Amino acid sequence: MTFAWETLAPGLFLLLFPTIGMLSRQVQLRTWESFQSLHSVKTRKPWWWVAALWIDPVRAMLGVYLLRGSLGLEVVYWSQVSQMEYGVFVGAMLIGVMAQLYSQREEGGMLAPLGYVVGMVALLVPWPVGIAGLVMAITSVFAFRQFGAFFMGGLLGVALLGALLRIELVWLLPAVGVCAVPLIANLVTGRTMELPTRDPS
Repeated sequence: MTFAWETLAPGLFLLLFPTIGMLSRQVQLRTWESFQSLHSVKTRKPWWWVAALWIDPVRAMLGVYLLRGSLGLEVVYWSQVSQMEYGVFVGAMLIGVMAQLYSQREEGGMLAPLGYVVGMVALLVPWPVGIAGLVMAITSVFAFRQFGAFFMGGLLGVALLGALLRIELVWLLPAVGVCAVPLIANLVTGRTMELPTRDPS
């Protein structure tokens, strides 16, 4: 098993670095319900003026791209996959998603890695499947009024359209997996999914 270390190390760093490490003290974690109070608070910057919200999808996409290239996984079919390299690839992505969930700021809460997961899925499946997953994810958030529903909708959208279009399982399964990790963690721990926003004070 040989790796292209010049791209493997940066890819792993981008995927495994936790979002919480990019959040300043001016950032507050909020549940879906607590967003209601933001409408009545006037600030110089809106709630989405948090760098991590825009960096996460980009770094996830770049991380997957570098990791896939370093492991020589520019393949299409199962018969072409090297099991060891593929195991490292999938394992790194799943661990990366778990690393984003950690938050020590509020007891009983966990970060919702919305952009991070979207970035990963965008590099794993064709764009029609990714868009379908994103639409279902956003719809689920508004329907169930909680961030955990984002991953449920994304999982269903990616899995259903991916199966319908017969997307190769070598890429469809990891895409479904990264959507499932936050959802499972949310259900198992009972912690509330939260999104970083600007502190209105």
